[in-house]
Amino acid sequence: KFGWLPKARLQRYEQGERYLAGRWISTEEDARRHADISNGWDVETEHYAIRTNHSIEAAVAVGEKLETLYRLWSQLFIRYYCSQSDVIALFDGRAKPGAVARPKFQIVLFRDREDYNRALRPAMPNIGISTGVYVERTRRAHFFVGPECDDRTLYHEATHQLFHESRPVAPDVGQKANFWIIEGIAMFMESLRQEDGFHVLGGFDDERVYAARYRLLHDSFYVPLGELVDFGMDQFQKDPQIAKLYSQSAGLTNFLVFHDGGRYRDAVVLYLLAVYTGRADRGSLARLASAGYADLDAQYREYLAGNDEKPSIEIED
Repeated sequence: KFGWLPKARLQRYEQGERYLAGRWISTEEDARRHADISNGWDVETEHYAIRTNHSIEAAVAVGEKLETLYRLWSQLFIRYYCSQSDVIALFDGRAKPGAVARPKFQIVLFRDREDYNRALRPAMPNIGISTGVYVERTRRAHFFVGPECDDRTLYHEATHQLFHESRPVAPDVGQKANFWIIEGIAMFMESLRQEDGFHVLGGFDDERVYAARYRLLHDSFYVPLGELVDFGMDQFQKDPQIAKLYSQSAGLTNFLVFHDGGRYRDAVVLYLLAVYTGRADRGSLARLASAGYADLDAQYREYLAGNDEKPSIEIED
């Protein structure tokens, strides 16, 4: 609830007192002193440093969710951030994932939407349409407390942060091509939820995949993969049918993760590695999947149209 505290202080914290600069003060005084984000509370978890002007409790709650995301992401994408020799050493019992020390991921959690907009609008005039954002330049993810900002936004933007900061990446990732998978994998990870004691990702019952299925089968909307891989960020985000492109990207990512028992799952990870390190070209996914784009298009349609099962990844808590 309060993060890491000396045991001797816990009772007084539960009674509404706070320890600051060598003396005890009321929660009201503590809140007043931390009202501006520049003087906010700093809460640290194992992998995250969170600055907030809402409350310690809110930062701790967000930190717990982010640590869950980090743990699952680290398991699924080990080949993204570890070398082949590191992976072999891990399975030989000679190493642990994430053994290389890296700076903690920086999170800013604003008190409310108004504070969030006020702080970020000078650099991002359209910030008001967002409910969370990862800024690559500053290496910070920004969120606010309120009903508009849900767990899906938190996991989506934090996934961008994990891919950008867990290994060296190229400048301007996705600017020229292959942008769809950057958003596709973030939408896949935003589906994180808990069911029957398991953490679950993806599946046909996820709202993003449901939308992708509707767009394809009802609206007959589909951009062939051979064309979609040529979309850079600007072309993708300025497309008049951007919502449909996002739906398709979510559907394609789920397809590549789950189709035929995960046949293309390793290819997805290596494709992401190529995209983020600036080595991907328009044929990268086809080569890694050992399948032509026309074949993948046909398999995707069959996957969404004919599969009544609801595949998903389940990881025991």
